[in-house]
Amino acid sequence: KTPRKEWVLKWGGQIVIAVGQIYWTKGAEDALISGGSVALGEYAKKLSDQLMELVYLVQGELIVRERINLGALITIELHGRDVMDNIYAAKIE
Repeated sequence: KTPRKEWVLKWGGQIVIAVGQIYWTKGAEDALISGGSVALGEYAKKLSDQLMELVYLVQGELIVRERINLGALITIELHGRDVMDNIYAAKIE
């Protein structure tokens, strides 16, 4: 299994964003089904950690394509994290 911080640089931007959205949706659905508010909080924390990993990655040495792709991915994942934070704060189960 390739670490996330490697595969986001290996593939094209649209592929990385599409796969990221699939994983976000699966994680959100699993959290809602399995554990309600507690699981949503844990998933929100995981999303924040993943986002910070991308921020650290984009601060390093990258070629132009990688930097552009990461910028787009960070924007999408920031929105996903905010949505999950709002769902958790609203205590949706």
